[in-house]
Amino acid sequence: MTKSNRHCRACNSIEIVELESYSELHRVTSDCRSLNKYGKLYYCSGCGLCQKIISESMEEELQTLYETYETYKDNIEPVIFSSDITEARSSLILNKIREVKTLKKTGIHVDVGCGDGSFLRVFSEVYPGWEQFGFDVNELRRQEIEAVCGVGRFIPKSLDNIPDQVDLITINYVLEHIDKVDEFLSVLVKKLDRKGSIVLVVPDLDRNPFDIVVADHLSHYTKETLLEQLSMYSINCVKQFLQKELMVWIQRERTCKIGVLRNRSKCVNAGKHAIQFLLNVRRHASSESQNAKAFGVFGTAIAGTWLGSELENRINFFVDENSKKSGKLHLGKVILQPTEIPNGSSVYLPFTKNTAVAIKERLEYVERNKFIVPE
Repeated sequence: MTKSNRHCRACNSIEIVELESYSELHRVTSDCRSLNKYGKLYYCSGCGLCQKIISESMEEELQTLYETYETYKDNIEPVIFSSDITEARSSLILNKIREVKTLKKTGIHVDVGCGDGSFLRVFSEVYPGWEQFGFDVNELRRQEIEAVCGVGRFIPKSLDNIPDQVDLITINYVLEHIDKVDEFLSVLVKKLDRKGSIVLVVPDLDRNPFDIVVADHLSHYTKETLLEQLSMYSINCVKQFLQKELMVWIQRERTCKIGVLRNRSKCVNAGKHAIQFLLNVRRHASSESQNAKAFGVFGTAIAGTWLGSELENRINFFVDENSKKSGKLHLGKVILQPTEIPNGSSVYLPFTKNTAVAIKERLEYVERNKFIVPE
């Protein structure tokens, strides 16, 4: 590990250390494209935040990624699967918000980083009386956003153009992309009505080690480091969400603030643990692929894309439970549904062990195939 002379994005500490073994891992984009190795990752020994530091070369890479960013490939929104229900992720986010906060029949809602408008559409179906706006730096989906919100309610480029006295601002899977987080949130908090709220959703590195290989994620939060990042704001609720994500409510009014525990002598280097986990997964999957009749990778999201990139030509197919992806190609390999897996195949489950075991149990109906859980 080597020291950097940069400052931590969350606590401003100069105790930033490079995790050199990170460069051994392939990277992927958040829209599930494969990238090369040679990335850089840092750990703050002040607060524990695992993060990327913006350099000139990285700024150029990010600009290229975002110019070609595809929110949901083939217009297929990520789907969450459980034992007895299938729902779009946007619906699950809104349901969780409603569990915590009772929303009025009318109000102003702004979705920051709105992408193709999936969350805006779900919200408008449940709350048709609300006035809605979508903000995004990418203008490619303007027409779709305005079809949901109304003409003139797509806001590009500057956060300053967001209206004042907003009742609810949602920021789903955006904060991890932001470099100057404090500046970003400071503008948004000022846009809230006196009783307004911001709801943030970010990946949780403690429960999702694959998040570190996402090249355009600059901060890889745990609950503790996210609270450090938000320590200057009034937080009234933090929830674990969808097994591997965090949801946080920020209030304009300073009530019911949750204090941040700053026992920095006990900072956990979650990034180091995540790298080691991924190296182990790569080694194990590579070993299993050598003796397999046919070898597949389960999933076409971040984890599956990463492992597919690492194994290169040693995989024959991907497996995905989303029927809309069946028959399409991912990294040049066909995507199959579980029932389409050739008999005698081996399929690797690139997830944390508990999640992989649960998926394996769910796939018991798929016979004559081997599903492999990480060691």
